[in-house]
Amino acid sequence: MLPRIAVLLPLVMGSIATAVGWPVMAQTVPPQQTAPGGTAGVGRQAANDPARPRSHAGTTLQQRQEARLYAALRLPDLLEVMRDEGVDYGKALADQLFPGDDGPAWQATVRRIYDPRRMTELFEGAFGPRMSDRDRHAALVFLTSPLGRRIVGLEISARRALLDPDVEAEAEARLKAMAAHKDPRLALLRRFAEANGLVEANVAGALNANFAFYTGLADGHAPGLDFDRDQILAEVAHQQEEVRRETRGWLYPFLATAYAPLSDDELHRYIEFSQSPAGKSLNRALFASFDVMFNHISHDLGLAAAGMLGSENL
Repeated sequence: MLPRIAVLLPLVMGSIATAVGWPVMAQTVPPQQTAPGGTAGVGRQAANDPARPRSHAGTTLQQRQEARLYAALRLPDLLEVMRDEGVDYGKALADQLFPGDDGPAWQATVRRIYDPRRMTELFEGAFGPRMSDRDRHAALVFLTSPLGRRIVGLEISARRALLDPDVEAEAEARLKAMAAHKDPRLALLRRFAEANGLVEANVAGALNANFAFYTGLADGHAPGLDFDRDQILAEVAHQQEEVRRETRGWLYPFLATAYAPLSDDELHRYIEFSQSPAGKSLNRALFASFDVMFNHISHDLGLAAAGMLGSENL
């Protein structure tokens, strides 16, 4: 029987921010513009790729737009929050798989897996070719507007705040009160989530991440966990409704917290952008790129957990 694991919920994203992210929106998913210590990762990759055309300035329009987009999305800030979320998740994972063995070695492994530089490279490597020049330009116009910059900041701040269990509990209580009083803002938040496909996209991403984790356990020959691909698929499919409940349980308190300072008109404008060709393109690119990143991370966590379980049996 496969061990039950906590839902690996990726960044909740909307059209701008976070993928689940985060992040939830394209902004909630602030992509990192510049890797620690230097040039934007996407710029480095493109510069080393002879197949990519270069402008007279040495970079293509696509590269320049991507660098600006990563800056507008504040990717470094988002990945910092995601790193902290990952460290917390690593502790919960240890409690489930090897209670009492959450020592320095495991903690160091989790921090290595959630290294922001590597997360940046994985994200940028997947994101680059997914948007047209026209859509990137239109997305930049919105993201660099006063409203766009404000939304990105609100999404990142809310995600960071929800790392605190007390703040998360308050957000959940606030959402219940909104539902009990039939607060019209709740209907607007639902419209926003539906316009961006946040629930289903995050469910799909979480299930893919869980599949990658179990595959990592199998590839690492975790003792007592001899299972094949079909068994992993069956277990992950069995988790679907649980993942959907957990997704909704995190998503709506997050949206209510992040967008509380926005007026209804501002939220309507955000929804309009989300439904535009550029907004849809950005949202798809964010989800796809964060899926790539989380699948790598989850597989590495599975391999590391298998190693820990193996050492316990020596």
